[in-house]
Amino acid sequence: ACRKPAVPCDVVASGYCYIVRRSAVSRAEASSICGAWGGMLATVPDDTADSKLSFFMLAQDAAFWGSAPAWVGLRREQEGGVWGWDDEHVVSEVQWHASPADLTCAQMLPWAEGNLRGARCGEQAPYVCSRKVMVPCAGTEVRTGSSGLIGDRHAEPNQRCEWLLKPSGRTRFIRLSFLRFDVERNFDFVRVFDEAGAEVAVLTGPDDPADVVVEGSEARVVFSTDWGVQNADGFEATFVATYWKNCSDFPCDNRSTCAAHPDGTFSCECIPGFQGDGDLSAGGPGCGDVNECASSSEPYPCGPAPAATCTNLVGAYTCACEAGYAG
Repeated sequence: ACRKPAVPCDVVASGYCYIVRRSAVSRAEASSICGAWGGMLATVPDDTADSKLSFFMLAQDAAFWGSAPAWVGLRREQEGGVWGWDDEHVVSEVQWHASPADLTCAQMLPWAEGNLRGARCGEQAPYVCSRKVMVPCAGTEVRTGSSGLIGDRHAEPNQRCEWLLKPSGRTRFIRLSFLRFDVERNFDFVRVFDEAGAEVAVLTGPDDPADVVVEGSEARVVFSTDWGVQNADGFEATFVATYWKNCSDFPCDNRSTCAAHPDGTFSCECIPGFQGDGDLSAGGPGCGDVNECASSSEPYPCGPAPAATCTNLVGAYTCACEAGYAG
């Protein structure tokens, strides 16, 4: 059977797996890629001394890190706001290399006095992802986050594990994407239920299944094995809670195009002639007309005045030559 390759950890510390990627992307792109892997941009998981030490020691590991600043999961919503980690706990203390001033995203600095610096969120940089190390499942585990990793890669005989997915945010759909799937066909099963208890999917065998989308604000995933587990090592899946199912459902401005991202999120991009982010989901203004005729620098849309007159239109513009000129 064809399988997705497992992504090995570059570093394991304090129960977390860390990977570094040296390809330069924006902060939003890095966060999306980490989410599709089942994790998030690297964070300090809690305020204990061991967690802080493990995280910041990564900055001193040149073989792991390389030499360029890299995105980590630290941000704030606005200038002067409170810095917080992507797992939503507030930062108690930050070791800044320099004041972040009006910046709202952060990067880790290798070999620096003070390990973090502020950065513009659209800047291109390497990034570091982290996720919890997979451990054997037991009983029922409740997840309240909007995304995460579930599964068991240590399948045992007569095992029954459950994951109750109850995202705390506004949710209409929960999408399960399988990173690894290898359970004994017709003897061991992964079953998915919606919040009413209706069975949405029954999965078995060694082949990676297609994504499963559960409609509603909750989902339950049950992994069960029989008395003998033979040459099968369980499954790994990411889950993402979203209010939108696909691009046709997502409220982009009609003057924009929609893009679906690996972590289950969506974004809009205004078509040429319009500007803005095009995203109407939070009540934003969408895409506004670009007044090409307002350009005060070269290249002028119609050539320099007074030879031509520019007339702005919605999403476009026209040019007309003045008397005595042709073109």
